[in-house]
Amino acid sequence: MSSSLRNAWQVLSISKGQWYGAAILVLVAAIVLGKISGLRNPKKKDIPLITSVFALGKVQPIGYIQSINYPMIYSSSRIKKLYVEENDYVRKGSPLFSVEDSKDAYFNMEKSKANVIQKRAELSSSQAQLLASRSLRDFYKDQYERYRFLVGTGAATLEQSRQQLTMYQANEQLYRSNLELVQANKAALASASWDYQSNKFKSEIATVRAASDARVFKIYSRVGESIQGGRPVMDIGSSQYMGILAEVHRVDINKIKINQQASITVNGIPRIKWTGKVMRTSTQASSQSINPDDPSSTVANRVFDVLIKLSPESSMEAKNFNYMEVNVLFGR
Repeated sequence: MSSSLRNAWQVLSISKGQWYGAAILVLVAAIVLGKISGLRNPKKKDIPLITSVFALGKVQPIGYIQSINYPMIYSSSRIKKLYVEENDYVRKGSPLFSVEDSKDAYFNMEKSKANVIQKRAELSSSQAQLLASRSLRDFYKDQYERYRFLVGTGAATLEQSRQQLTMYQANEQLYRSNLELVQANKAALASASWDYQSNKFKSEIATVRAASDARVFKIYSRVGESIQGGRPVMDIGSSQYMGILAEVHRVDINKIKINQQASITVNGIPRIKWTGKVMRTSTQASSQSINPDDPSSTVANRVFDVLIKLSPESSMEAKNFNYMEVNVLFGR
């Protein structure tokens, strides 16, 4: 081979080796860059879509609500006067309402009170008579014992002793009669006192008063209306903290968690945008009681009660909307 050809072959051999090396480097770089790219842009996995839960609810206090019923002591009770209106605050002992039976109750109380005074006087008189008859009985008993002794000594006759015995027996009978009278008067006084306490109670409850500081949420009965059959007159309770009682459908209850965020709105009142957190969920399903406008809905729907505590700002405003129906959207 000529020297020129040999030199050309060496050049080609070197270039070919360098080309193979460069190709390998490019391949390695591609693999590394591919891994890095895969780390930067991992393959997206399918993430399940989490939907929010919608429910209907109503505004109510977090604390107690008490329905005030008038005890049916009389057969025809009617509202005589209402002392409060809805949303009024009342102090403990403040009058809420009175019934028409109040005059009769007061009259009966005063009449039974007078009877108690009379029975006490009769008892006092009979007790005085009892004391007097016991003194006479004891006196003639001593006389009889003395004359019995004198008869034995010959200082008194048997006839005189018998006279003293007769006087003693008569006063003993009088004492026993007075004792029975005292016992009868005690029983009569006890009966009169019971009657007085009963009429006093009826008179006192003729005007129903608040048992504690509270707010009037709802009034069901008005002046002149009968409250027979256990019909509630009004609802009162604590409005310090307001909340929402939502009815969550049974298929969505597993999506509700304690402290989950909730947004509250009201159809037709766009300014109401309250917030709160889930405070408690019921463990027993019940029939739906809050009905939406959707005609396809039914009260046969099984729902779970979910209590939502409103934020302080929302709670302040909610005090003026007790029992109002609202829309509740639970956060994801």
